[in-house]
Amino acid sequence: MIGEALELAALVARRRWSRARLEALRRRKLRRLVEHAYRNVPYYRALMDRARVKPGEIQNEEDLHRLPITRKEDLRRAGEACLAKGAGPLMSLYTSGFSGKPFEVKLTPAEYRRRRLREFRMLLGMGLRPRDHLVLLGPLRPRPARLHRLLGFYRLTVIPLTLPVEEQIARFRATRADVLWFYPATLRSMLSVDRELLRRTAPPRFLISSSAVMDPVLRARLERDLPGVPILEAYAANESGRIAAECPLRQGLHLEDETPSSSSCSKTASRRRRVRPEASCSPAWISSRCPSSGMSWEISPGSRTASAGADGKPG
Repeated sequence: MIGEALELAALVARRRWSRARLEALRRRKLRRLVEHAYRNVPYYRALMDRARVKPGEIQNEEDLHRLPITRKEDLRRAGEACLAKGAGPLMSLYTSGFSGKPFEVKLTPAEYRRRRLREFRMLLGMGLRPRDHLVLLGPLRPRPARLHRLLGFYRLTVIPLTLPVEEQIARFRATRADVLWFYPATLRSMLSVDRELLRRTAPPRFLISSSAVMDPVLRARLERDLPGVPILEAYAANESGRIAAECPLRQGLHLEDETPSSSSCSKTASRRRRVRPEASCSPAWISSRCPSSGMSWEISPGSRTASAGADGKPG
């Protein structure tokens, strides 16, 4: 647990790194990832050999076009050849299957712990306090007992989205959330059954919307039922973990500092906001630092979407 605390402290310290330093970190991690995949994963070694690409040719994101595109069906067909040699025991996460068949993502315990620490950092950046009770309307996943929970800090209650909606409502009524983290589709289903659900409960200090872009109708309803309660957005994918999140100033999405997901974030955010690929408009973007969290960002003039920086939730 001491090791986790030190790892979290290092992650939190990164929130104040400059954009140049974060980009250098991403490039180093990208080179290391490509080298690891080539040396240890049979599928990727064969893929790169067929394309006649060596790890040393991939130095930054601009070189990624040299690598062949891999689709989920390719990985399913490859099976065990997709796993790193000597990876040891693995755990599985599954995507929702919204775009087709659910996809299995395998992680080592260390990789899963790292994801949880990054999520913890994200929530700290969003304003979570040690004594807060976080209620999550979403998936029930393995969350080992941590020292902070044993001490009563950062309490977490999960109301699984797989429960019947009436049971979800009953559990929600029986708890009090300082911070409510929800999937829009889940909360929308609950409100369709109990229209007064949020009005009858003590208001949380702030809301976190995740998993999908919240539609304007649901946002307007939440603002009406919970006047003055901030609604922050956070995005992630089971394939990569945390992608981006808003801080309390709500001036842009802070991208996760070590997840190679800027294109995914841009596609997600562009469903609600005007977003252009960073590479095509970076000269016009304004570098700044978030006064609320100290995190670095770049924000496009005329848009609320930040294209760089960091963020992070309790694991």
